[in-house]
Amino acid sequence: MSKLDPSAATFLKRAEAARLPSLVEFSAAAARKRFHDGFALDQAPLQPVAEIEEIRCGTVRLKCWRGISAPVAGAPSLMYLHGGGWLFGSPETHEEICRRIANLAGAVVAAPDYRLAPEAPFPSGLEDCADALRYLHRNASRLGLDPRRIAVGGDSSGGNLAAVLALMARCELSGGCPFGSDRED
Repeated sequence: MSKLDPSAATFLKRAEAARLPSLVEFSAAAARKRFHDGFALDQAPLQPVAEIEEIRCGTVRLKCWRGISAPVAGAPSLMYLHGGGWLFGSPETHEEICRRIANLAGAVVAAPDYRLAPEAPFPSGLEDCADALRYLHRNASRLGLDPRRIAVGGDSSGGNLAAVLALMARCELSGGCPFGSDRED
């Protein structure tokens, strides 16, 4: 890729002009707050959606956006996992993209507020995401979702989590996993 993404270029120019210190100079909590506050400034105006719902599944908060053309029952869904280098991000920092996907796909987009490092080291965030995916599947009818059309996706570290969750779900649905303790060496 020879050209920087325009939104990334804008972010970097703003940061340089503000002469802000690098995030590595802050504590994890302070860096996270600064990231969260700054991320909101870079989002486009939020598109309206048909419905927004916050759900608790165990200890995980799950924020859901139903697209304007999404059916009330049997809707396809995407569990979107935010990026942020395992340290930053939340459903709110990625709300713009979640709303856009919900509307474009006529679907429900659900984003878990999974635990972040360093306070919650690996595999804490992955476990939260797996719990949220199981919750969506078990409660699909009540949530107006089609349990056969739940996809996982995300950006950056969230994309990594999505890939792992897809493999975990395949293993759970097939009744066995090539990475598990039943593996023959």
